[in-house]
Amino acid sequence: MKTGLLFICLVLAGTGIFPESQVSLSTSDSMATIGDRITLKIIVKTGPDIEKVVLKSPEKNFESISTQQFPGRRTNEYSVFEIHEVISFFSIGNHTVGPFTVQMIGDNRIVEEKKTNSLDIKIKSVLEKSDRDIKDLKDLISLRGNPFYVLKYGIILLALALVVILVILFVRKKRRMSKSGPLQILSPLEELESAINKLYKKNWLKKRRLKEFFIALTDIIKNYLHREFGFNAEDLTTEETMWFVERNEPNPDIQNKLEFLFSQSDLVKFAKFQPDSSGLDAIKREIDSIIIEKRALVSPDNEDQDVSAGQ
Repeated sequence: MKTGLLFICLVLAGTGIFPESQVSLSTSDSMATIGDRITLKIIVKTGPDIEKVVLKSPEKNFESISTQQFPGRRTNEYSVFEIHEVISFFSIGNHTVGPFTVQMIGDNRIVEEKKTNSLDIKIKSVLEKSDRDIKDLKDLISLRGNPFYVLKYGIILLALALVVILVILFVRKKRRMSKSGPLQILSPLEELESAINKLYKKNWLKKRRLKEFFIALTDIIKNYLHREFGFNAEDLTTEETMWFVERNEPNPDIQNKLEFLFSQSDLVKFAKFQPDSSGLDAIKREIDSIIIEKRALVSPDNEDQDVSAGQ
């Protein structure tokens, strides 16, 4: 009868009714250095009725960092579970990892327990052979005295260096000023005439760069009005500028000529007006006339001088 029961058990085992659970432990790093992360892989193959597995670590000679369990793969005949355990060693030498105990859970109870195999892992030092003669750091040497005693001399030296630099810069500046001579400040009329001469030397009219010419001409005249009468003509419109001109310039003829120059400039800048050669000559005559009349007011003896501002 015992022989018959044994035969029946063997038949059932062969048909898979009582499957044999299998567990294995492996790693790709059999050698590492102190502090390296080593991943252990535990594979569990068990019966189809097992819902999950629980890993029990043995007495540890390593540091557990993390544990990750992947979802099981099930068939009608078996289930496969995979667990990754990340560990690290902090002492050199040969270490044995495992065996781990794996509990198979089914119907909220432990159906079976199995132990994994063991692994040998060698941990080496991060130091090379040439580095092993490094000795421990010596204790700090205590220094007596007040550090501010030395600091004040450093501040004095920095102050002296700053004074020397300032003296050198001052001397160089004086030399440049003496070479260039005293700065001559032009009168408003002289500055106007000089700026007009420079503008015509650019030959923008011959190159038909009319817009650039009249923008520069407007700026030159407004700068002159600013210096001559003291109002900020650069920030004013033509109408606002002429309002100030009528109240500051006593000569009606010059008022009319300034208004003509501003109107012609606005037509070119904003209405894309293209004056012909006769129109450009008229603008030149008006500019020269303003300069001659203003110079005559400054120096009455030169009233009859026929000096052209464009020469």
